[in-house]
Amino acid sequence: PTSKMASGRPNHFDVAVIGAGVEGSSTAYNLSKMTTGKQIALLEQFDAHHTRGSSHGGSRITRNAYTESYYAEMMPECFNMWSTLEKESGNLLYIETGGMYFGPQEEGKMKQLAETMLQQKIVHEVLTSEEANKRISILNLPRGYYCILEPKAGIIRASMAVQSYQQVFVANGGTILDHCKVESISPGPLVRIHTTRGTLTAKQVVIAAGPWTSKLIEPLHLKLPLQPYRIDNMYWSVDNPQSMSAHCKPCGMPIFIKVGSPDMYGTPILEYPGLVKVCAHGGIPIDPDKRDETQGAPSTPSVKNFIASHFRGVDATSPYIVEYCIYTQTPDEDFIIDKHPSYSNIVIGAGFSGHGFKLSPLVGKLLAELTLDTPPSYSLEHFTVGRFVQTSKL
Repeated sequence: PTSKMASGRPNHFDVAVIGAGVEGSSTAYNLSKMTTGKQIALLEQFDAHHTRGSSHGGSRITRNAYTESYYAEMMPECFNMWSTLEKESGNLLYIETGGMYFGPQEEGKMKQLAETMLQQKIVHEVLTSEEANKRISILNLPRGYYCILEPKAGIIRASMAVQSYQQVFVANGGTILDHCKVESISPGPLVRIHTTRGTLTAKQVVIAAGPWTSKLIEPLHLKLPLQPYRIDNMYWSVDNPQSMSAHCKPCGMPIFIKVGSPDMYGTPILEYPGLVKVCAHGGIPIDPDKRDETQGAPSTPSVKNFIASHFRGVDATSPYIVEYCIYTQTPDEDFIIDKHPSYSNIVIGAGFSGHGFKLSPLVGKLLAELTLDTPPSYSLEHFTVGRFVQTSKL
């Protein structure tokens, strides 16, 4: 007879995905669509819909615009895949708000962004700061800035997206094991995964554990420069909330990214009535198990100064609400999507660096393709383990 875990569930799977954030949930979802008859498990140390990691909350920015062409090339398929997930789950996931990217004229990343948008034929419009301030009443951009508008940018509803991946995964026959913390992994032709709910085995393993990835892979003789940061998500009051809702057409506050140091970003009213989200892109280094030990929001002064000097009608006195999430960044802010250099049946997805949510449909597909030894849909040359470590066999 098939052996069971403490829960009474089977303890052997064809594939086990560790981490039920957006990237792990997308991987499990893609695996369930790309295979027939395989037993696939999605493991999560907390509740399946927890708020301790990087994938919770009401909104994440999505956009076609990227300075790097290898991400921009992926975005059209990502938009299509989000639409497919909406149909499969019956849930609203994408809200088109338009997007604006602004910064000083001499900022190299702004020039790069404009060049990539032209190369990729992304619909956009370039405005001077004076033109942008006149067009979008909430803006008060300094002289010498310019602004790129992208009509197709918007918001992905973050927690609902994770829930939708999991919903379709389970409907396709997948198994979710939450409150199932992985304590160690024993590699081999059949990988043994030791958890708080017992030991299970899997022929293939995908590690997509966000800020906890290093704690799982370092005992497997692989050290990657993955740095978790705590991010302060701040919500600010606005004078004219009626026009600032994400659902307004046109939206009085499109999603925005301020390009150049300090990098900032924001979204219109969605999570909380009357409050827009404006945050710094970056945070304080942390141990993910001690996220809340540092109290307060260290980035508040820089965000206050930014709001006061770039917007009208946003109260920069202090944020009304501050929430935390975690980025896990690589030094070059590119992803890791690769096999373990010594164990070909262990795949790693990590370092999504504060911009991976919008790309999660394809990240999950690429991780599934690696797991199934299917040729990848896109080049993985920018996402290798080897750019950080020597990949010789142990």
